Amino acid sequence: MARILAVFAGGGHTQETAFLVEHLGPSHEYAYAMLPGDDLSPHKRPYPGEIVRVRKPGGWGDSPFSFIWKTAVSLLDSLGAVIRTDPDMVVSVGKDITVPISLAAKFLGKKVVYVETMQKVYTASTAGKILYRFADLFFVQWPEMKGRFPKAIYAGRLV
Repeated sequence: MARILAVFAGGGHTQETAFLVEHLGPSHEYAYAMLPGDDLSPHKRPYPGEIVRVRKPGGWGDSPFSFIWKTAVSLLDSLGAVIRTDPDMVVSVGKDITVPISLAAKFLGKKVVYVETMQKVYTASTAGKILYRFADLFFVQWPEMKGRFPKAIYAGRLV
């Protein structure tokens, strides 16, 4: 039985990750990473599991100092979340907290499985561009994305 940390990054990304967890089945032990204040995602967990909260990293609209500060805090939260849940792997279809959690997991020797969101048919997400270099398994949901990510695995859509 594998211990899996599923990243619920909010909105449609949470729904896609929930479908991924559902496909992986109940024979694993799950933990879930979510944003603080996200009261909807806990109800989307297909299987029970511990919830850890990770703050969002800096974004495009932040000042340079704010971006660096928020990203550092998110990375520290992510390290704590990965250490606390001690997963064998991190799985995500996501944005925002997906990148720092995945990087923290790789730093700690954990496997990372990333699925590029189904919303991206022709262009890559920022998270996808970053995690393509680090993920142990990288999936795309559209055959057109194989041109952007040649080493990715195309296995169809999750939903």
